[in-house]
Amino acid sequence: MNYEKTIQNFKDTMKVNLVAEDFNILQNNIDNIMINQSHREHTAGTNYIVGGYDFFNRSINLYNEVSTTTIYHELFHASSSYYDRQKEVVFSGFHHHSKEKDIGRGLNEGYTELLTSRYFGNDTDSGYKNETHYANLVEGLIGKEQMQSFYLKSDLDSLISELSKYNSVEAVMQFIDDLDKFIVIEELRKDKIDNFENIPYAEYLAWFDEVNEYIGKTYMQLNQFIIDSYINKLYNDPNFEEKKNQLMTMMSAPLTFFNKEYVFDMNSQFGTSSRTI
Repeated sequence: MNYEKTIQNFKDTMKVNLVAEDFNILQNNIDNIMINQSHREHTAGTNYIVGGYDFFNRSINLYNEVSTTTIYHELFHASSSYYDRQKEVVFSGFHHHSKEKDIGRGLNEGYTELLTSRYFGNDTDSGYKNETHYANLVEGLIGKEQMQSFYLKSDLDSLISELSKYNSVEAVMQFIDDLDKFIVIEELRKDKIDNFENIPYAEYLAWFDEVNEYIGKTYMQLNQFIIDSYINKLYNDPNFEEKKNQLMTMMSAPLTFFNKEYVFDMNSQFGTSSRTI
């Protein structure tokens, strides 16, 4: 399959939606990029992987039949990624990965999916709905143009610095870590489903009970961080009530983890939240 038209459409669309400096980064990163498609037999733990970007060979690898938006999602990864050979660190949007640390994957996947949906729609069921929800809320704090720029420059440090204006550095790092853990837990869940026949049933149920309890607590922490940050940002804003109501609307939709629905009581939280800075 020839992907030249898809790549060109990606460039054309983003050229009119990015400032010149950011578009140049995008274009330089995907010039001469290769897109390869192959068939992958189902094995435990691989059934949910439909594509990926190879940082070292600058190629996108697609497995089996994929949607067009999957290709755009991977093009965003390619547009915002580079490998620092001296430091041996992969910088990919808000995800920084090395032998020593792995940080920002959850926020990065969520924001990548947000950009894909915003500019190219979504013709498939995203595996990052919850991460996208929180990435959208973070963008509301940072501003669309600024956050897109941080993403394309792989500048997680500047994002952390900006968020630290509205919350403590420790709270920002915990928020990012919590989003990372959601992806890890989801991958573990899929592995356990794939290997269901090899796991004692009691052990299987116990693991899910433990994870659901953890998710409930983490869900509250994530939302509390967002609310505290917005309150700190809007504290002296004359339109505080109007903007608070906009935030309530954004956060009112229930989120689903492992087929369990979580609903956040916004009115209660706004009644108990206080400035933290």
